[in-house]
Amino acid sequence: MKARMVKRRLRWAEVFARRRFPRERELPGSWWKYYWRQVKTAALGDRQTENNAHFAF
Repeated sequence: MKARMVKRRLRWAEVFARRRFPRERELPGSWWKYYWRQVKTAALGDRQTENNAHFAF
């Protein structure tokens, strides 16, 4: 709402009504690294994982 993308507060059912796929809308530059969990977060240390899903889409 702050970004003025919607005019009203969405209900959770509306937010999750449709599954979103990463290639539906092109992600800008380095965002792909965040999507695939390739950006390391110092606070997580060795507990980080990389998204290795093969059957997700």
